[in-house]
Amino acid sequence: MIMIALFSLVFYTSTQQTTVHVANTLEFNQQSWMQFVPNQAEYVGYVNYQQAAIASGNASLFGSDAILHVPQLNISIRPYDVMYEVDIELASIQFNGTVSVLSLTQRQLGTISIALRSLNASTIRSPLSYDGFSIYSLLIQRFGENKMILGYLSLADNALILSYDRATGMQNVETILDQISSNTSNLFDNATLRNALLMTDPAQNGVAFFVGMFPTEFAGSNFIAKSVTYEDSSVIATRGFLFPNQDLASDSLAEAQQIYNGASCTTAGPWLIITQTYTINRLPTELSGI
Repeated sequence: MIMIALFSLVFYTSTQQTTVHVANTLEFNQQSWMQFVPNQAEYVGYVNYQQAAIASGNASLFGSDAILHVPQLNISIRPYDVMYEVDIELASIQFNGTVSVLSLTQRQLGTISIALRSLNASTIRSPLSYDGFSIYSLLIQRFGENKMILGYLSLADNALILSYDRATGMQNVETILDQISSNTSNLFDNATLRNALLMTDPAQNGVAFFVGMFPTEFAGSNFIAKSVTYEDSSVIATRGFLFPNQDLASDSLAEAQQIYNGASCTTAGPWLIITQTYTINRLPTELSGI
C-alpha cells in the first residue's frame, strides 16, 4: 500500500454552507487491474463482474449469453468466465483506439491457451511475436451482433487483451503488452488519478470505476471520475468533476443540483462531488459507464 498526501480537503455543503475538515492523508491501494493502463489513456472503465454479482445477489446479473465467440478456437466467453473487465481508450500522437482487458478464470484461460496452441497454421494467419507474447488475428462475434469482425488478441498476465479497431487494433494490443513488459509507471501512478479514486471511493472496494479526461457538462471541467459502490440493498454512484481551482468548483454547485436533482452535491477543493443512491436494481445501469 502507498501513502498519498492529498491537498487539505474542505467540504462545503450546499444546504447549510458549513465546512467539514477531513484527514489530509489517505492510503492508496494499487489494484491489480491498474497495471494494464498506460499513461496515454484518456478513458478507462473498470467493472468487477464477480463483485457486481455478489452485490446484486444475482449470479446471472450479466446474463448467460456469450460476451464474445471465437469460432476459429471454438470458444465462447460468458460473463461467469470473467473476473473483471477494463476498457481503455488510447490517445497518442501516433494513433488512438480502444482496447479491452478481460481477466478470466483459470479454467477459461487454460481452455483458450490450449486452443491457441492447437490452431491450424494453414487456415489462420500466423501470430505476431511481440515483447515475448503472441498476438493473434482472429474472427470474433461480439454479443448482440450477427456479423463477425477481425479482432486482435493476446494472452498476458492471466488476462485476454483484445481490440477490434480495424486500423489500430494491432497497435492497441501492443501498447498494453508494452505496459505489462516494461514495468514502467501506469496511469494510476499519477496523483490526480489517485485523488479521483479516493474522492469517489475512499474505501477503494467499488464494483466499478470510470475516468474520462475530456470536457464534461460543467464549463471549465475537463476531468470526470465515477465510482460505483454498494451498501446493504443500495447502489451508490459517486462522480467527481475536477476544476482548475476551488472557486470554479463552488460556482458549479447550483448547476449540479439542477442537473442531478436530489443528489448530494459538495465541493472538496477543486473537486465537485456528486453522490446518488439507488436501489440495487439500478446496478446494471450504473455499470454501463460514466
